[in-house]
Amino acid sequence: MTDPDFFTALGAVLVFLPLYTSQRAERIRSLDAPGTQLRHATEEALLTFLLFLFTLATLVFAAPVIGGFVADVDLSAAGATPALAVAAWVLLVGLALWQLSLALQALRARRNWF
Repeated sequence: MTDPDFFTALGAVLVFLPLYTSQRAERIRSLDAPGTQLRHATEEALLTFLLFLFTLATLVFAAPVIGGFVADVDLSAAGATPALAVAAWVLLVGLALWQLSLALQALRARRNWF
């Protein structure tokens, strides 16, 4: 039932998406600083929204696999890897919400220019 390629891809997603999101969060916090241009707020809103869309696509495409793991719950040690994949999927939901809130913050900062 478990596909090693799925876990490899999920691992990469879990490493890079939070890292990139954290970088965007730092930039969005700096949008209120003097000298920040409208272009920066627009770029951050776009980049963060694209990260949100990628995370959302990951959630959607992984849902059937995760659903299979939930349907075949195995509480033994052999079921630890699928259980961790389910936990990671749930964490991706939180990450997507964070990314969406960051994109909205960047849009609000952009609106402050008008």
